[in-house]
Amino acid sequence: MKPVLAFDWCGTLVADIRRATQATAAVLRRHGREDWDTSSFRDTFRLPLTDFFAELAVPPTLIEETVELWHTEMGRSRPVPAPGAVQLLRQARNAGWAVAVVSAVGCLEQDLNHLGWHGLIDFVHPGVTDKAAALRELAETGPVTYVGDTEYDVVAATRACATAVAYTGGYRPADALLTAGPAATVDDLDALAALLAAPDCVRRRAPRLSVLHSVADRSSGYLLHTPGGLVLVDCGPGVVDALDRSGQLPDVRAVVITHAHAGHSLDVVALASARHQPRRRPLLFAPAHALDLFDQLDRLYCGAVGRTFEQIALPMDGTTGLAVVPGVTLFSYPARHSVPSAALRFQLPEATVAFSSDTGVTDAVIAAASDATVFVCEATHLDPVHDTAGHLSARQAGLMADRAGAETLLLSHLADPADGLAAIERARDCFDNSLTAASSGTVLSLVR
Repeated sequence: MKPVLAFDWCGTLVADIRRATQATAAVLRRHGREDWDTSSFRDTFRLPLTDFFAELAVPPTLIEETVELWHTEMGRSRPVPAPGAVQLLRQARNAGWAVAVVSAVGCLEQDLNHLGWHGLIDFVHPGVTDKAAALRELAETGPVTYVGDTEYDVVAATRACATAVAYTGGYRPADALLTAGPAATVDDLDALAALLAAPDCVRRRAPRLSVLHSVADRSSGYLLHTPGGLVLVDCGPGVVDALDRSGQLPDVRAVVITHAHAGHSLDVVALASARHQPRRRPLLFAPAHALDLFDQLDRLYCGAVGRTFEQIALPMDGTTGLAVVPGVTLFSYPARHSVPSAALRFQLPEATVAFSSDTGVTDAVIAAASDATVFVCEATHLDPVHDTAGHLSARQAGLMADRAGAETLLLSHLADPADGLAAIERARDCFDNSLTAASSGTVLSLVR
């Protein structure tokens, strides 16, 4: 299969932030907005365009019309190639890549005709409203690397299992792009050309962590993206559907369940059914208590779990390392919870990722998170309460992360997802390093 190098158009292959700013100013004037410049545009632009104009307070009934007017205004100006764009496209084709453009802009064909670039590009997808779907279609040709200048581009590439390269010379600033978790960032197209000269640097997906679900008493599910494959941590209700929507369901190589409560394990049977007769049996790691539960469920559901997975009990001793996927070793520790619950420590070549599981305060979980690159720690309660089941408050999570010396704390399993900012404030009392709250779609790079 031929590898595909796909680009966003506006702000990436063409240096048209001035054109986009003028188009935005023109349509906003129709809504009484005059205070618009390039700085304003770069600070606020987002995709899809419907969300962008909704954020700018365009009336909902006029958003579709405004988007169409924006495309029309973009087409009034001629595109300016980004420095090094032509040389990059030629280099990519000479190196054996298929070249594609996937863009939301409606005047793409017009721009290509003006620049005379049709001979440099193999696949053209203009006016795209779902870039992830378009990239998944390209993936049928070969592995895809997507270069774009917005957070939406990075997230779309991740959803499509493509390698996401963030271009910081376009519409959005570098710090905003980094929050989306790209595999690589480049400041100019010459830097990308240098990466292409060493293609392994581009094609190898940088390790990262993404959140599928993270709400107490409802559902938990996280994905570790590693060079050796996808590792699913917990499989609560809705996780299989989220994997399916993102196109990542077939790519899960291993599943790790922290404990047998429904919010963390209920979708295991659905996952087994969805992955029925896989080409390679995925590994399923869980405490022995949870594996016993799956065995009981198999008696009701025709043995789906046993047929699909190779099951391995977590030793929960903090010393026994288990190979999960190539290059990733898992250590498990006893958390303090109402059922046997495993804190996890994933050792990657580039990073260490720890999960508290559901737990009360305990030294074993702190040991699991020692010097972790990312510590995913439950913070069920906003403020401390008497909890005999074994759950933490946000401040306790911050204290444990501080004692562990973690680099980044990801607060998870909040009882109310709307409490994310308040939970961060309470954890900040004890933890001074990088800190955020988990929500569906959160992506963290694991590259130091």
